[in-house]
Amino acid sequence: MEKVILTPRLKLTLLESHEDGSDDVRLVHAVRSNELATQWSVLGASKTVEDSAKILKDMLPSDAGEWNRYKAPYAVHLRRRKEGVDGAEGTAAEIRTDEEETEVIGLISLKPGQTVPLRDEFTTRTDPASGVLRLEIGYLFLPTAWGHGYATEACAALLRACTTSRLAFAPFTRLVIEAVVGDANAASRKVVQKAGMKQVGLNEWDGEPVFLGGAWQEPRVWVYRYDAFE
Repeated sequence: MEKVILTPRLKLTLLESHEDGSDDVRLVHAVRSNELATQWSVLGASKTVEDSAKILKDMLPSDAGEWNRYKAPYAVHLRRRKEGVDGAEGTAAEIRTDEEETEVIGLISLKPGQTVPLRDEFTTRTDPASGVLRLEIGYLFLPTAWGHGYATEACAALLRACTTSRLAFAPFTRLVIEAVVGDANAASRKVVQKAGMKQVGLNEWDGEPVFLGGAWQEPRVWVYRYDAFE
């Protein structure tokens, strides 16, 4: 996958190090330590930098376990022109990288496996024999970034990057990216649909309610799908 993905307003940078004191850990902690940003995360907010470092370690690609080398975690930065640099406002895409400054506003990632039990009619299974790889997309954004379309812009950019990075997913010939969104998380459901993902259906299973989004949530999620190579 590309190390840097640019959009008109955002810069996505690939996270690569979970070592103490690394910039990547700092970026992850800036988002994961926020109670509101993590309100829909089953992991909750990080209490310490060490908590965030452990989470980042799990987000990074590795050779341990099936398909973990296809993990792709990114920090999402807001782009803007440096103070004192002359030039028209324009879009951030028109700003040279040496003229811009960035501010981390979120995280977005791809990973194998399933966050919740999904019935066969609502998901695609990774199957090397038929060349199919399934990944889940997930994201967190700071409250200051809500309501501006940044999550949609970042999600769409990562999906496009997957489409143009077929070699990164070799030997698989079909890449299916799915989003699993809580039934009550209407804002996130809008994000993935606007980003180009298609609604598959409402998946329910037997389980205890989980406290997410400020309330007890029943075991019920919407599934969305994007075929990257079609």
